[in-house]
Amino acid sequence: MIDPKVRRELEAGSSLILGTVSPDDQPRASRAWGLRIVDGEPTTVRLLIDRLDPIVVENLAPGRFLSITGCTIDTLASVQLKCRSLGVVELDELDRAEGMRQRDAFISAVARIDGIPREILEAWVRQPTAVCLAEVVQMFDQTPGPQAGAAMRF
Repeated sequence: MIDPKVRRELEAGSSLILGTVSPDDQPRASRAWGLRIVDGEPTTVRLLIDRLDPIVVENLAPGRFLSITGCTIDTLASVQLKCRSLGVVELDELDRAEGMRQRDAFISAVARIDGIPREILEAWVRQPTAVCLAEVVQMFDQTPGPQAGAAMRF
């Protein structure tokens, strides 16, 4: 189980970076647009992505490994989840609602802290169009400072 504080930060509209690798070991980074932690064992997440990058979608085939790094805009508290993909599926209504809520929270935080006008951010931040289901296998604190890289229990 992921610590409730970490869960709140990840599901609050964090900046989410998705790392994947191709079958021939070519790395690929992209953004994700929301994350929901699914209660139960094993710990799984629903990562809200867009389908615009077919390489990323291919890299998320079942059994493939991926990383998700979430950073809280206000504090730079960061967590990295190492996961095993369970595949890409369609969004459900809760995913759509959470995607909109997290997208708005992300835009609001960046606009407030960096002073970027909302209309610019709204044109840049994508709407999620699919979900990658993933089983969490490891978790690390990536907050800048001496503890960065420390393994976390979940």
